[in-house]
Amino acid sequence: MREMALYGFASWHCICTSGMFMMKLRAWRMNCFAKAWNRTGEAHALLIGKQLDMKLIIAIIQPSKLEAIKESLSRVEVFRLTVSEVQGFGRQKGYTEMYRGAETTVNLLRKIELQIAVNDEMVEPTIEAIIQAGRTPPNGKIGDGKIFVLPLDDCIRIRTGERGPDAI
Repeated sequence: MREMALYGFASWHCICTSGMFMMKLRAWRMNCFAKAWNRTGEAHALLIGKQLDMKLIIAIIQPSKLEAIKESLSRVEVFRLTVSEVQGFGRQKGYTEMYRGAETTVNLLRKIELQIAVNDEMVEPTIEAIIQAGRTPPNGKIGDGKIFVLPLDDCIRIRTGERGPDAI
């Protein structure tokens, strides 16, 4: 990376001194780091020797729906998940309440974040289980939550050192 940075700086210097056009150093730095990150990611995929066939599912849900979603996930044989208490707002935008005689606006609502790492064949069943248990009947309502699906480059089981889909 140091060689690439030195090479990139020399090209930047030549372009600027030749008067062809001006380039801001900050934009150049961002470009070099983006290229280095991309090359590292590609090299990592080649090193593990497997397709990247794992996903990280992040679901933001209502706290009252947690138990129902856990039961729904266990029915589709998803038993490993991480649960965190988070705060945020979206279309709900909070609410107002009276506290010691004064009206206060609460705009960060309590939610639950689920993080679930799955192999590709379990992505759709996991999403369907979360939607079925997390949606307010009959057609859902604002505040039911969101589901994000992200690619997962690698997973390592600390105890055994297994890597990739086998570690999930």
